[in-house]
Amino acid sequence: LLRSGLLVGQVALTLVLLPGAGLFIRGLDELSNRRAGWESRHLATGTILLPTAKYGDDAKVAAFHRLVLERLGALPGVASASLASFTPFFNWDDIRKFVVEGRDRPEPGREPAAVVNAVSPDYFATVGTRVLAGRVFGESDTLGAVRAYLVSESTARALFGTTDVVGRRLASAEGDNPPWGEIVGVVGDVKSVMAEPLPVGNQVYVALAQEPRRTTEIAVRTTGAAPAAEVDDIRHAMEDIDPDLPVRDLRDADSRITRNNYQLRVLRDMLSAFAVLGLGL
Repeated sequence: LLRSGLLVGQVALTLVLLPGAGLFIRGLDELSNRRAGWESRHLATGTILLPTAKYGDDAKVAAFHRLVLERLGALPGVASASLASFTPFFNWDDIRKFVVEGRDRPEPGREPAAVVNAVSPDYFATVGTRVLAGRVFGESDTLGAVRAYLVSESTARALFGTTDVVGRRLASAEGDNPPWGEIVGVVGDVKSVMAEPLPVGNQVYVALAQEPRRTTEIAVRTTGAAPAAEVDDIRHAMEDIDPDLPVRDLRDADSRITRNNYQLRVLRDMLSAFAVLGLGL
């Protein structure tokens, strides 16, 4: 009787583990290979952190950014180069609340929220995000100019009820009289490869030149060669600009995505092994 009970338990456990492992493997594969609103082929990325002692004000940071984009864009085999606060394939942790023109201002703390990415003009062409209406950021979007915004398609609908939002205005919810900024374009929605999505679905872009950041992500799209083949040229170009500034995790985008999901892959392999063991028993 005990032996029969153990057998029934083993079969029942196997029937749970096998479908569970199959669903997990399928979900992880879909997550890792999801390219929603961006394209990782022919893309190399890396992270730079500017030291405050050397780049102490916004003007110096902005000048460094301009030089980086100029040097990287001129490299042989490079189609376009950009800088941004975040890559499109990982979550953005800059969450802000906004006031929307034409709508009554909610009670403090109840304003609509969005994740925000500060990007350079060629960011969308580099990462492969479609521009659906209006324009991208340009040379006129400087520190002293009127704040410019781009919003994703779903964000336009959520905030204004339409995607025809070019020329409409947003403002930061911080302060009593925040300056208004103009929406200059609408772009496609993007989704990351992270297992846990952010609780905020709205996506807003600001011009990096209007919000210079010391921590930025380099993105370089190659013309046809494998991104790994361009990594050394990118690193040498950055060393020519500032030999004391390292570029962290400089590699092709697909490798970064694979490395980021390493723990999930280990869990997948363990679950699969337990399922196979149960089937064997």
